[in-house]
Amino acid sequence: MGYVSVTETERKLGEFGFAGDDHVVPFAVEPLDVRGRTVQLGPLLDQILDRHAYPEPVARLLAEACVVTVLLGTSLKFEGKFILQTRTDGPVDMLVADFTTPHSLRAYARFDAGRVEEAIKAGMTAPEDLLGTGVLALTIDQGAHTQRYQGIVELNGISLEEAARTYFRQSEQIPTELRLSVAKLVPAVKDFLAGTDRKIPWPGLDGHVLTVAGKVSTSTVYTLPWLSSPGTLLLLCSLVVAAVYRVSMSTWAREAGATAHKMRFAFLTVASVLALAYVMNLSGQTITIGVWIAGAGAAFAYLSPLLGWLGTAVTGSDTSANALFATLQQTAAQKAGLDPTLLVAANTSGGVVGKMISPQNLTIAATAVGLVGREAAILRKVLPWSIGLIVLMCLLVGLQSSVLAWMLP
Repeated sequence: MGYVSVTETERKLGEFGFAGDDHVVPFAVEPLDVRGRTVQLGPLLDQILDRHAYPEPVARLLAEACVVTVLLGTSLKFEGKFILQTRTDGPVDMLVADFTTPHSLRAYARFDAGRVEEAIKAGMTAPEDLLGTGVLALTIDQGAHTQRYQGIVELNGISLEEAARTYFRQSEQIPTELRLSVAKLVPAVKDFLAGTDRKIPWPGLDGHVLTVAGKVSTSTVYTLPWLSSPGTLLLLCSLVVAAVYRVSMSTWAREAGATAHKMRFAFLTVASVLALAYVMNLSGQTITIGVWIAGAGAAFAYLSPLLGWLGTAVTGSDTSANALFATLQQTAAQKAGLDPTLLVAANTSGGVVGKMISPQNLTIAATAVGLVGREAAILRKVLPWSIGLIVLMCLLVGLQSSVLAWMLP
């Protein structure tokens, strides 16, 4: 069994991200005195399950074991291991999942292929059918010179979810609820959407622009994601919503047209900035400016978030700011002996802070809350916060480039 990693974030519940991310998110509902953790595993499970040719029901059962192990293992407040192990008389007679703090997981399932095949044919592939009767052992190991703590739960026709509830009821003696859900995503849909993309070699440029290394640049091929683009998918969602709420197509078209008219200058600004970014990157201007800025040496780390802040404030788009300055940040970092990953991340973080003061976003906010024409009033309220946050961001990035370098992965 090889270890793979899972990360913990400080996101709030409701900002969990996309399916397939590997995240553990603590949450609390203070008025109800409820605390918990939400676990979402994707690529991590794929790495574990793909190493063995597990039948679908066995893979699903092992995935549930991994989720329970990560859920409980990431709650440990010390260095050590959390181990989940079953020993039963069912078609899957052993499951082992081993979580080592802070973020390493490995797992394995032992099964009787013949009995599993029979269970599949009989339609008896529920967790309790595959496990049968036996025991579930949950072990906390704090390392050498310490005593292991182990909790035992009897498995007698119950699932891992029910067994985990029993463990909390018997061992922790606190009211606990737990829900497990495992689903296999359909890669065919993702592949289909990606397959609709159209690559367009740009006339007059493709094959004629070289990189710094003297190789032909691939940036001259434009990819048109006409169907896989999030914008297209959102447009399709709006059509579905219109159909559900019985909104006529003429009304939908008027609303879409009015929205596009309001955003026309934002569209133009973002498109112009992206065009400028392509010109600067392909002509070598960005690298040249980056080499010049690198003359500031280590002090540049304290200023790098400002580029993303200004870029997003002007364009209204963090993506546009990254297109403009990410290559510049990388080049400056390499020349100044700094971590390129840190400065590119600083550009993005600075952009997030600058988003609240961009004219485009102020217009969107004012329109959304019925304050059209009051953008200046909103700006006066948020500007001090934006300035304060960017100052803190600059200090943090500067310190992370030196005395706080241990914080970087």
